[in-house]
Amino acid sequence: MMACRATRDLHHQTPAVVSEAFFTALRNQEYDKAKSLATEESARIVGVIQTLSEMGGGVNILRDNKKELINCIEETDRAICNYKSFSGPDEKVYLVKLKGQWLVDLKGAEREGSPAQ
Repeated sequence: MMACRATRDLHHQTPAVVSEAFFTALRNQEYDKAKSLATEESARIVGVIQTLSEMGGGVNILRDNKKELINCIEETDRAICNYKSFSGPDEKVYLVKLKGQWLVDLKGAEREGSPAQ
């Protein structure tokens, strides 16, 4: 019960808090929590990741290259969080605000009209 409330409270936080909580949940294989912090489409992607992980004996199949949060740029109902990467170019995490809640949008880079960098 406490975990559900804590997750629900995260939705009313900043894009940076939601983004960090989402990737922490994925790293810790807390897939239900990650799904609750994602758009419906992104939650389906997390579901696929969960299934593949379970098929592999519970091995975490994700490779997280994000080192540290640089900043988040908000524009009304969308945001981009920029991360320093351990290797390669910096990474971007896209979020959308739906019904007053920030949610990670894993397909955000493919959508038109993203906020400027």
